[in-house]
Amino acid sequence: MFLLKNALRKKRPDVAPDESFIDGWSDVDRNPRDYYHSNSVAIVQVPEEGGEDRGDRFLQPPQFVAGPEVVRRMASDRPDQQQPDGFISVTSRKYRKLQELLNGRSVLEKWLIFGIGVLSFVCFVLMITKFRNGVILSKSTCHSDECLISAATIMQSMNTAVDPCDNFFDFACGNWQNHYLSESDQANSWFVERSRYISMVMTRILGDLDRKNDLNVVKQARRLYRTCLNTDVLNEVGYGPVYKVLEKVGLPRTFPDFTTAAYTNGTVFNLARTLALAQRYLSADILMQLSLELDPTSSRTVLYFGPASGSSSPLPDSMLVDYGHKQWPPPSKITSDQPGRVILLLKVRYMVSVIRELNPDENTNVTSLSVLALKILIMESNLKEVIDRASEAQEFTFRNLAEYMSSNSSDISEENTFDWPSFINALTEGTNSTLTMDDVVFVRNPEYFMGLQSRMTNTPLEEFQQFIWWKIVEILIPHTTTEMRRLKTTFIESIFPTLRKQTRPNVCTEMTKHFMNLPIAYEFYVRDDLKVTSVKVRKMLSQLQQAFKGMISESDWTDRVTQQVTSQKVDAIKVEIGYPKIFETPNELEKLYEYIEIREDEYLQSMLDIKAYEVAIVLQEMGKSIGTNKSQSTLTDPLEVNAFYSRIYNSITGILQIPFYYKEVDVINYGAIGSILGHEMTHGFDIEGKNFDVNGKRTMWWSQKTIKEYVKRAQCFIKEYDQYKLTKNFYLNGTLTLAENMADNIGLKQSWLAYKIFQNENDVQLPGLKGFSNDQLFFLAYANVWCHKPSTNVADEFLIEDEHSPNNIRVVGSLRNSPEFADVWKCPANSPMNPSKKCVVW
Repeated sequence: MFLLKNALRKKRPDVAPDESFIDGWSDVDRNPRDYYHSNSVAIVQVPEEGGEDRGDRFLQPPQFVAGPEVVRRMASDRPDQQQPDGFISVTSRKYRKLQELLNGRSVLEKWLIFGIGVLSFVCFVLMITKFRNGVILSKSTCHSDECLISAATIMQSMNTAVDPCDNFFDFACGNWQNHYLSESDQANSWFVERSRYISMVMTRILGDLDRKNDLNVVKQARRLYRTCLNTDVLNEVGYGPVYKVLEKVGLPRTFPDFTTAAYTNGTVFNLARTLALAQRYLSADILMQLSLELDPTSSRTVLYFGPASGSSSPLPDSMLVDYGHKQWPPPSKITSDQPGRVILLLKVRYMVSVIRELNPDENTNVTSLSVLALKILIMESNLKEVIDRASEAQEFTFRNLAEYMSSNSSDISEENTFDWPSFINALTEGTNSTLTMDDVVFVRNPEYFMGLQSRMTNTPLEEFQQFIWWKIVEILIPHTTTEMRRLKTTFIESIFPTLRKQTRPNVCTEMTKHFMNLPIAYEFYVRDDLKVTSVKVRKMLSQLQQAFKGMISESDWTDRVTQQVTSQKVDAIKVEIGYPKIFETPNELEKLYEYIEIREDEYLQSMLDIKAYEVAIVLQEMGKSIGTNKSQSTLTDPLEVNAFYSRIYNSITGILQIPFYYKEVDVINYGAIGSILGHEMTHGFDIEGKNFDVNGKRTMWWSQKTIKEYVKRAQCFIKEYDQYKLTKNFYLNGTLTLAENMADNIGLKQSWLAYKIFQNENDVQLPGLKGFSNDQLFFLAYANVWCHKPSTNVADEFLIEDEHSPNNIRVVGSLRNSPEFADVWKCPANSPMNPSKKCVVW
């Protein structure tokens, strides 16, 4: 598929969470006006709808209006009221009281009063100083909707029976899964919860009737959604769109055999051309994967080739759509109760059923067809055996690559040679792009391509034809008839019986989002004004940058020149927070999608037309400077609950949603979204990011001495995280997870320092959490973001292959390395959360 790439010692804190707050949580379920009224000491004035930066969801903090009796009391205290002698005093009431206090006193008494006054002032100054150092004074308690939600979010997750200095993750998240339920063996996390919520909102948006002022592109998205829902029309259309695609890429309608590999005009099946056409019109990775990436020696884009992964599809698989699907492993990594042999037989049975449904023939020999299906699966398995995923990309021209592929084969004829000229011609068909045999490409795992040529020499062409035919059919059929979806459902459920079953609206929502995410996100944008919020987060990012540069400048192992260029890259980080800037000019958004025309009786064909256009757009970006790439601001999905850093663009995109961001609770924001953004910023300087300069160019821009010192510190993280046990039989791979672990650690420190830059004496107190200082709330917020319930049916190898540490290790690992955490939570030296040896970079 074409890609544009882009963790005082005590059993409880001084005061446990206010249980009465939890018991009284039903207050929040009442009308907010009633809530504020019942908890106020005076009359509450509720602001009118439309307050600044509040959308339609949150009330502004209440304003108190004094009643008549209070007014009378205030009037009697006014300093400018008339005195008994008829004159108005020009001195303050405080000054008059002082005169009354001193009148008639002896000199000694006056000095005693003066001394008491000075002592009181000194005590006051000391109290203020202690407050600024983290000691809690009496603060106003915030009762806004977001303060209540943020407090409940933290409190409901905590298990205060756990000592925070033993295992802070269990302390902060021990009860999380009891309040956020999922199916018994399914993973769940805040990321999944928010993805579900967003999916529900998307379904409502897509199900709305078109309004007069809606953008045309929004109307097109709703049309695609309705077309997907209309299964009656899909059944009527049948398999015509599938046959049309097969013919377009040079394949027969029926399952290929030896008669279909040779044509009546004397030519034979051209494997290279068919693969290129599958890429051009379906964006399908079959036998090889194509992507457009940055040339590591320049700032221009170039084609990358590599082995196909075998699991990707250009169209979302309707049977595997799941909220938050990127947060848990694909089916290939989920354990099954079925033995491998049974799964293989089930797959063969499914393939045979699909082939027979597409080409009904009473004379079909099911046994022979089963043998052919098995051979397809064996070919796919054999091709995967030669893949070395750690292989670095090597530079070739198409001509050099062709010669390299043939260098280890004998008896090569024109018919069984991979036809690169035909491939590049077919790939650019109908576009303004051109390719020649002398153009440069980068190839990952070139040995795979040599092996492919060798197989072409020793394998009948019809077997390759059958393999490609099945891979294309497998992509398309879930989007056709009810019968094909039933066959797919039966196959998937027989292997993964606990996989979440999706309703048709859920499926169609995800399908529409896959193709038209920006128009849907635009509807979120017009409903939820984030302008003020974005300003606050940009200020937070500025503080993160300031903190990061301070960390770098204070390091005694980074030379001055490296400090300077690193700080320049930090300053140059581009930020997209909330929504893309294109939303501010709706006409530009319309132009971005002007090629889309959804026909309500052509669901599958409409999706394929979009894919073909997208591939053409990507191909037109070949050779262009990354700085002139107009689509960079729309590369990430604003509806995806995640944050990203791009080494190529040196840019960050982030999420602004509860529980990652609360509009009114700054300390929680710094611990949550602040640490996430700090994590992403750090990726620009992690074990890989340090190799890219401010312009996204791969180069050695740090001094050798600094790199040596950096690697020494990275080794500390590898050794530390290697000690964490994942399962009974496996330990965490500290090398594989190094970049993410370093980003967790450095991002946490950045966010803490940025919070300290921001922190002021106006911090509010969250209800029910008065026993915790704001510094403690910072770390509780940090841990809470990663609260989760792990899946019980994930294969061990998925845990081993994941470049991220499990959430509990992300929290514990980074906090164990934080002296600030140990100090705030008073963890004794050498306690589990405060080891004597800590890994630190800056």
